[in-house]
Amino acid sequence: MSTTAQRQRKNIGKRSGPAYVWSVVGVSTALLILAGLLMAEAGTSTAFLVTALALGVPPALQLGGTVVHLLLRAALPPSAALPQVPLAAPGPLVGSTCVVYPAIVYDREDVDALVDTMRAAARDSGPGFAGHIALVDFADGPTAELATDADLRAEVLTKLAAASATAPLSALFRTRRWNEADRVWMGWERKRGKLAEFAALVQDPAAETSFEGAAPALSGVRYVITIDVGNRLPNGGARRLVAAMAHPDNRAEADPGTGRITAGFGYVRPCHVPSPPRSLFEWSWQPYSAPTGQASFGQLLFGQDLFLGQGIFDVAAVRAALDGRIPDNTVLSHDKLEGMYARTACIAGAVVVEGNVEDYLAYRKRCHRWIRGDVHLLPWIAARGRRALPLMARWMLTNDLLAHLQPVAMAGLLVLAWLAAPPAQVGVYTAVVAGLLLQPLLVLPLMVLLGRSPRPPRMSRRAWLAGTLRLRGSLAWWLLRVEALRAPIWIVLLADRALFTLDATARATYRTFVSRRLILQWTSSVAAVRAVGRGAAARWRTMALASAVSVALAAGIGLENPPALVWSLPLLACWFAAPQLAYWASRPGRRIPFSSGP
Repeated sequence: MSTTAQRQRKNIGKRSGPAYVWSVVGVSTALLILAGLLMAEAGTSTAFLVTALALGVPPALQLGGTVVHLLLRAALPPSAALPQVPLAAPGPLVGSTCVVYPAIVYDREDVDALVDTMRAAARDSGPGFAGHIALVDFADGPTAELATDADLRAEVLTKLAAASATAPLSALFRTRRWNEADRVWMGWERKRGKLAEFAALVQDPAAETSFEGAAPALSGVRYVITIDVGNRLPNGGARRLVAAMAHPDNRAEADPGTGRITAGFGYVRPCHVPSPPRSLFEWSWQPYSAPTGQASFGQLLFGQDLFLGQGIFDVAAVRAALDGRIPDNTVLSHDKLEGMYARTACIAGAVVVEGNVEDYLAYRKRCHRWIRGDVHLLPWIAARGRRALPLMARWMLTNDLLAHLQPVAMAGLLVLAWLAAPPAQVGVYTAVVAGLLLQPLLVLPLMVLLGRSPRPPRMSRRAWLAGTLRLRGSLAWWLLRVEALRAPIWIVLLADRALFTLDATARATYRTFVSRRLILQWTSSVAAVRAVGRGAAARWRTMALASAVSVALAAGIGLENPPALVWSLPLLACWFAAPQLAYWASRPGRRIPFSSGP
């Protein structure tokens, strides 16, 4: 039965989703047309014009989205909080919820990280949960069983037993299966497979899975919370997720014909906030984060959000919604796709504190994996039949792909201007691209100034207006200073980011449409951080291509368009020295500016 609130939320998404998409597309198209007319008026060649407009698609969509967001920010009231049931401790709903920790264990350091995460989560969540269970895969291998498996398995169990003071901690281990596409023994479908097999055990303890041994007692479990290793869900966040998931207005409701969830939610996720930064680079990556989290723009506009891999899900609803929709060996970034089929909500107040990477090289590896994962989702944008997605879901996939290409587009526009623009226009084109790169410098303060907020009923309009302007002005000034410091870091790293983005996009496109192999290639974030060398030499080796490209560009510009060297050399010098900046900004212990907030 659909409640009034469910029907309202469903209708909001149906009405505003297409309108939002076409608004962004319309504004972005208008910006591209205006840019094309101005370039044609300036007498640029046809080849230059076409190339510039093609490269301009990602930044135009970003700018168009920004314009629409600013207008909606000024027009819409703050989003209503997702309803939650009153939750007594421990409560029967908590007792029907199991907390799981998907992990790949390579060595003893991974065991310690897993146990530390589970110990902290058990303490943060409080008593009464049906269980805290690690879902463990071991590293891929040439055989079904490796010599190190038994020792690592025993160490996991021993350390979990020693850590089970506040709550019983346990583990389920998966046997490797042969993956014909990748020609390796591995855990079936990695994290997606672990969660799918665990959900099958929840509904049927006799279900055939690749978990070893007998499963713990899971009768009565309705909900599963998943937390990644290295992250935390503090301040009762797990209980808030249960309270939101169990509310009747949020209960998942499926279309009987397609099985897709059309009202309510199969997933509820917390807000993601970064852990305190340990380096200048880590701070520059995510400098803005409310300690209590903030509902996303998607939640505000459409009553739903993206699932980002951590949160709670309704086992029965999600299994029904995903049945037969995602074939094996086709998806790396499965969380996003699953959340689109089963619908996702985000709640403020429950936050997952993510262990980010302090080092640029570790970020580079992580971002390469994210880009590959999103490119692998290309077939779903045009999918038909049972795998078809709603318009908003297709838009989000497309928008994410184009957002990844921003560094390529910006660097490409700069290089095009330096090599092919008439000498008198090089400075203008360089300034325009610089303005696009510095867009957040103006946009973020504007969003703060234009946002709507309710006036307390007992406060006079004059006092409320004065206080609001003072508070927002202070925050806008703080954001302006923060962006003025962080933007140069990302501009210096632009060439290297463009190059690894091209590499990730090319690899993933080839694997998706040609070889159909290595789609599930994966290195955990913990392993990626561990593999990074700490010295400056490691940066110069890894980022050598960006330095070499900057030298080649300087030589090419000197031959093709010498007057452009005045505009290009300062930035090319920065791109050449980017490895040294990456080393300097990634060093832990350096004073972090503005880290305490406004």
